[in-house]
Amino acid sequence: MIQDINHLSVKQDTSNQILTNLINGSDVQNKEAMLALSKIQLGDVLSGKIISQEDQTLLKLENGLKLLAQIPQHIMSDGLLDFLVVGKSRQHLELECVQKNHALNKEQDIESAVIKEMQLPQNQEMKQLVGKWIDGQLPLVKNQLLQVYHLAKHYDLPSEALINIKGQAGTLSEQEMQLVTRFRNEGLQVLNHLLDETFETMGHSEGVELTSTLSQYSPNDLLKQIITQTLEQLIQSAKSQEGLLTYNVDKENLLSSKATLDSLMKEAQQLDFESTDSMKEKIQVLKNVLQFLSKEELKELAKQFGHKHLAVHQKDLMQHPKELEKLDEVSDRLKEILEDVKSYVKQEGTSQVLSSLEQMTQALDKYQMQGQYYCFPLQINDQQTTGELYFFKPKKNKKGNQASNGMYIILALDMPSLKHIEIHLKEEKDELGLRIKVTNDEILKHMQNHKKELRTLMEDTIVPIGEIHLECLQQTATEKISKKEDGLNRLDFRI
Repeated sequence: MIQDINHLSVKQDTSNQILTNLINGSDVQNKEAMLALSKIQLGDVLSGKIISQEDQTLLKLENGLKLLAQIPQHIMSDGLLDFLVVGKSRQHLELECVQKNHALNKEQDIESAVIKEMQLPQNQEMKQLVGKWIDGQLPLVKNQLLQVYHLAKHYDLPSEALINIKGQAGTLSEQEMQLVTRFRNEGLQVLNHLLDETFETMGHSEGVELTSTLSQYSPNDLLKQIITQTLEQLIQSAKSQEGLLTYNVDKENLLSSKATLDSLMKEAQQLDFESTDSMKEKIQVLKNVLQFLSKEELKELAKQFGHKHLAVHQKDLMQHPKELEKLDEVSDRLKEILEDVKSYVKQEGTSQVLSSLEQMTQALDKYQMQGQYYCFPLQINDQQTTGELYFFKPKKNKKGNQASNGMYIILALDMPSLKHIEIHLKEEKDELGLRIKVTNDEILKHMQNHKKELRTLMEDTIVPIGEIHLECLQQTATEKISKKEDGLNRLDFRI
């Protein structure tokens, strides 16, 4: 049975004195062994024989070097075996045997051996988790593995992010996971709820102020569109003699005539929306226009401004590459909106909503910094959904060599015509391998008929595209997204 061990950080610059204590042999062997030991990390697999020498247990490697080792008592063999490094201290290496029949060249993979030894759930999810755990060079502690396994399943968060947090000695708080999961599931609805509550507690003039305050985050083209379109609708309403609905209690200060609307339109047309220096003038014109809107209309407009600041918009990605910067700024942008709303929060119930969202931003910050996990609202045409960006970088592969520098990316989309489609990109030397997976044979056949056109579209990419594979998805959504690729940096982009 594998022994639960505490995480012991071992640096490559460990002193010669400590390393010498791990070695038994000549001076030449000492130097060679010290060099080997400096490269050994948790999760490495070493091949060798267990021998006894001067009442000490040693692992004799295939190259003849001997290292002090602690192994399970039930391992009794004179043959060559593979051992997983599960711990490293000043006195010895802590090893677990990975059974391998060298004569028949049949190997039991490391994940299955660990699951069997530690009596963990025997399923594909646990096997993938153990593999990532070993790739991250984390100590194999049963209760920690089980914790991450159950939390990942319960909250449907990527296990890569949870392992990254564990790798930085972080804690996995139930409350934080609930908040991240809520934001992941609800996206912009969490902001909508706060604005709904806030507008319930304020008057019309305050609604104008809050809406104009949130407008400062919007790009010039959106401000121009909202100002001009709103004015056009109000002028049309006045011309049709339907009258102008007024909502401000202070009638004397309310703009209410068609002449005033015409004047505002002229003023708006004279504004330089391309300049960043005239924001103050733009906001003032917008305020004058907002005076004509109802509180409900103001609230919907405030939501639009908030959404524009917080969400990643598909259309903008094509025209403005800087839209990608939002991916790692979601919590900061949400904080900015919350600070603006604070001034208008009056009732206790709304304060509780605000407090909950502030805690959510802290949780999102932690998962981004420690978990390398980015969750963001996404706008695809008129559809609001949530995107996820996360990556997992193995420190070494299972044989102790440095992991490949190649990047593995998954872009998963649900589209009206193509349904669920996955685009897999794998960096291979100086080119990208492209694999496209779709949900049924009809779509697959359609894409195969247009493979030449797809190849033509790929010719202008910065990194050359190598092989293009088209195939049909046969796995469940969970298995598709979490499929393990050994020896690769892992970057998943799920939408």
